[in-house]
Amino acid sequence: MTNAESIFNMRFHNLDQYLYHYTKLGTALEYILETRTLRFSKLSDLNDPRESKAWIPVGTGPNDDATNRAYSNGNSIFSEMRKRSEVLCFSIDDLSFPLGMGCFRPRMWAQYAENHKGICLMFEHKQLEQKVCDQLKAKATIFSKKIEYKDIPPKTSFSYESDMKFPQYIEKYKDLCFFTKNTDWKQEQEFRYVLITNQLKGDWNTPESFFFGDALKAIVCGADMPLAYTPILSAFKKNSAFMVKQIQIVNGDYGFIDLPDIQ
Repeated sequence: MTNAESIFNMRFHNLDQYLYHYTKLGTALEYILETRTLRFSKLSDLNDPRESKAWIPVGTGPNDDATNRAYSNGNSIFSEMRKRSEVLCFSIDDLSFPLGMGCFRPRMWAQYAENHKGICLMFEHKQLEQKVCDQLKAKATIFSKKIEYKDIPPKTSFSYESDMKFPQYIEKYKDLCFFTKNTDWKQEQEFRYVLITNQLKGDWNTPESFFFGDALKAIVCGADMPLAYTPILSAFKKNSAFMVKQIQIVNGDYGFIDLPDIQ
């Protein structure tokens, strides 16, 4: 095994060293690899309905008038959050799973990468984070964290005080809003970046994106990715340092094989 290929063996990984982004093959070839950029998503585009659908605020106050003001303020805060929040999601290595490597997640291949016909992009965590901060810190407040998985009662809502402003709300509730998901999603083992943009954005506005450059360390192709796309991947790899491998599954166990004609 060469030093470069050691990234495909978790024994050589430091904790949280790599981030894994699953995507459709067309999205990867036409947009991500062509431009070497990743784009954030709006809350309304996320798969978890707890995040993408509406929240009805619960106002709190010493009397009806104060409670009504708090409710109105809560609606205003929620509307602002929807227009200023953007998310970028990854998986991470986790030894507590039988298939612990971040690119060995059956659910992720099925749900986000066309049931093994797509690809998984492997990034060096610190390098990627530096790219995000350098390019977007002037446009947004940036948060990043692993997701905490716990079962949240379905009718749980957020409380709003009548005088609470949006920045205070985000600082107080950011973990509950952005970094907590129900245990049904635990197999994703998600790490995410959250942007709170400086400007309000409408539904027609494109989310922020950034150039990831040499933070990309490997392209992991799904077990059923058509080999007809190998020459295109080879062209992207030319004059680049990242590795290309394909998932191989035997007796339910995941491993890697080389793709033909990848230079």
